[in-house]
Amino acid sequence: VLKQRNSALRENTFGGQVLLVFDEAFVTYGAKVIFERLRFIKEISALFGFCFMRVYGEEQKVDLCYKINKEFDAGNKEGLKQESLGDLEQLLKESLRRSYKEDCLRGYTTIGPHTDDFCIMLMQKEAHKYASQGQKKALLLSEKLAEVELLKNQSIEPVLLLDEVKSDLDDQKIEHLFHQLLMSGCQSFVTTTTPKDVDFIENKENFEIVSGSIAAS
Repeated sequence: VLKQRNSALRENTFGGQVLLVFDEAFVTYGAKVIFERLRFIKEISALFGFCFMRVYGEEQKVDLCYKINKEFDAGNKEGLKQESLGDLEQLLKESLRRSYKEDCLRGYTTIGPHTDDFCIMLMQKEAHKYASQGQKKALLLSEKLAEVELLKNQSIEPVLLLDEVKSDLDDQKIEHLFHQLLMSGCQSFVTTTTPKDVDFIENKENFEIVSGSIAAS
């Protein structure tokens, strides 16, 4: 639907009435995407905060928010929070109407879920701007751990892949991380160039990669 609407905007040959057909479908599907994203954030937020506290070792306020590239309403400065599908459809419909001239000028759809993003807030500040490298790494790993817990709550057994977790984290936080992994019971594959960093982990199997081949070590 998005590709069709963008094509109509670029070619400008279908006329406004046909574009309204694309708008209707875009609103229906786009609102559902946003609705599911908001539902996911609501479900994972509490798990995310708990996992970050366990990994980082300090209780700091963390939040996940849904960040829209272009505000649905002028007064919305803290991320989209509406959870009614009907409300989201109405907001998206109104936003498309307001952005019509700009969309025609640019030749593509400037509003919608394809332009949105997730935002991690640490102590009420955007983490990607203000957090240290260690905090960013802990936030990333905590988000993955929260996903593991969310999947397990849905009776899904995930497999977690972690690459070079040692970078930007001190030894204590590494131990906190692996303790949380062990508590989760999730099967995990962890890569490292310094095997001694994970010597403290029990009940593990080591593999060595040499010239692209994997062998038990």
